[in-house]
Amino acid sequence: MVPMKNVLENWTTTTDELLSNIIDYTSEEITCLLSSMGLIGIRDKGQIEDLEKYIFLHGNDQEIYSSDERLFIEGVGSVYLYNDVNRRTNKGIVSTKIIAVDLSRFVDAVKSCFFFMKVVNKATDGFNIFFCKTSEGLFVGCRLYDKDEFKNCTLSVPITTNLELENLSQRLMYLPDTDEFISYYSAVVEAIEYKESIIRDYDLEIMLKRGVNFSYLDMLSEIEKNYDINLDYAKEMYYKSFELNQCNDIVYDYSSVMDSLRFIKSQKMNTLEMLFEAEEMALLANETEQQNKQILQLTNESNDSDTSKENMLKEHLDNPELMIKILKAQRGL
Repeated sequence: MVPMKNVLENWTTTTDELLSNIIDYTSEEITCLLSSMGLIGIRDKGQIEDLEKYIFLHGNDQEIYSSDERLFIEGVGSVYLYNDVNRRTNKGIVSTKIIAVDLSRFVDAVKSCFFFMKVVNKATDGFNIFFCKTSEGLFVGCRLYDKDEFKNCTLSVPITTNLELENLSQRLMYLPDTDEFISYYSAVVEAIEYKESIIRDYDLEIMLKRGVNFSYLDMLSEIEKNYDINLDYAKEMYYKSFELNQCNDIVYDYSSVMDSLRFIKSQKMNTLEMLFEAEEMALLANETEQQNKQILQLTNESNDSDTSKENMLKEHLDNPELMIKILKAQRGL
C-alpha cells in the first residue's frame, strides 16, 4: 500500500492542474483520501466490484431498470465499496456504506454523479455516501431522505483545488463519533451542502427578499438603551448576512439535473424514509419545546425584578435572536 504521507504530498503540490487529474484514483489513493477525511479507518480496505454485478446480483431484485439506466450502469465499470457501519434509530438499524467511483469518461460531470447516486440508491437500502472523480473535479454526495423521491440525493460543489479539498476534509473530520444515525446523517449532509446552507435557509430567504428589517434593528437599539449593553456586533452580523448572500450567488443549483432524472425511481416503498421522517420530526418538535420552555422560564424569572431582566438578557449576548424573543415575551407580544 502507498504510504498516506507520500500520496498526500503529491496532492498538495502547488500546481494549476485540476486536482482530479493529479489523483490517480487507485484503491490505495482512495483509501488514503477517505481515511484522511475521517470517513473510514486508516486500515479499512475497500472491495473492488463491477457496478453491473453489484446492482444486478446484489441489489434489490424487485427493481426494474430502463434501457438508459442499464446503458449507464454498463458504462461505469468498477466501483470501490467500503464496509457497512450500522447506526441506530429509535426503531431500527441503518447501514452506512461508502462508494467511490471514477466517472471521468462521462461528458456531463454533475449529471453523471446524480445518475450514479440515484441508481445505487434504487438498488440498495441504507445510507450511501458517494465519492466521485469526474472530468470537472471531485465530488462528495450522499443519500437524502426526502418526501420526493427524485430529491433522494445531494452533491457537493466541485472540488478542484487542494484548498477546497482541505476545507471539505476539515468539515468531515468533525463528524460526530456516534452510533446514533440521525445525528450522523444530519452532520454529513451539512458538511456536503456547506455552501448551499445559506440559500436553503427558508427564514433567511424571506429576509433577503424583504430587505433590511428596521424593526429588528430598532429592537436591538432599544435593548442597548434600556440595559446599557453594546450590540454593534449583532447589527454588523445582520448587515453582513446580505453581503454573504451576494458572495454565494454562484452556488450551484442542481435542481434541474435532479428533475431531468425523475425517471430513475424505485418500485418499492422505502419504509426507512418514513421512519426517518417521523423520528426527525419528533426531534425537531422536542427541540422547539425545549426552546419554548427556556423562554418561558426566563420570562417568569424576569418578573422578579428589573435587575434580573438585565442579567437575563446579558447572559444571552451571543444570541440576539433569543434576546428579542425574550423581550417580546416579556411584553406579551
